[in-house]
Amino acid sequence: MSASKILILVLMLTVFNLTLCSAESTDIRAFSDDVTEELLLGINDGQYPAAAKFFDDKMKNALNKKRFAAESKKTKKMFGQYISKEYTRAESKESYKIIDYKAKFTKDDNVTVRTVLTEDGSGFLIAGFWILKN
Repeated sequence: MSASKILILVLMLTVFNLTLCSAESTDIRAFSDDVTEELLLGINDGQYPAAAKFFDDKMKNALNKKRFAAESKKTKKMFGQYISKEYTRAESKESYKIIDYKAKFTKDDNVTVRTVLTEDGSGFLIAGFWILKN
């Protein structure tokens, strides 16, 4: 095989690989955007959100319905009602994808919301969720 054919093959494989990585990143981001929004709106309403169905086993134990209600009250007392969020960054750490947002609440407009995702083979699961004062 000539050097030019090998170069073309390598370039095609690189483009294909970058496309796959970009699609996976987009899927993770879209999933994170949706479930994070659902969790934040659940905090506003004091309702255990539908996103909880995506909790991994550890998260289900750590943030059950009763604990979610208690944490929602604390969050609203400290930050007020959730208003909006804006994606700020994502990183991978071991088998986790960590997605951060800058969120606005009625009492504070400089809050970091962190959603940690893992993949279980059939899709993404929420492995962690934090609301942090900047």
